[in-house]
Amino acid sequence: MGQYLSQLGLSTESRRPLEDGQRVRYYRLNTEDVEFIQKVLDYRQRQREERERKRQDEQE
Repeated sequence: MGQYLSQLGLSTESRRPLEDGQRVRYYRLNTEDVEFIQKVLDYRQRQREERERKRQDEQE
């Protein structure tokens, strides 16, 4: 799973609290990575929309 996330530019953080005498590891996505990726995706979406608007303007 970590390898796939790193290919997407994401990483995880983990913690190991002691619960009921057992060690359990909890993973979560690094919030900074998620925020950055969201900005990249938003930028790419705006670029696609702008290209589509330009294409439609040229057709008219």
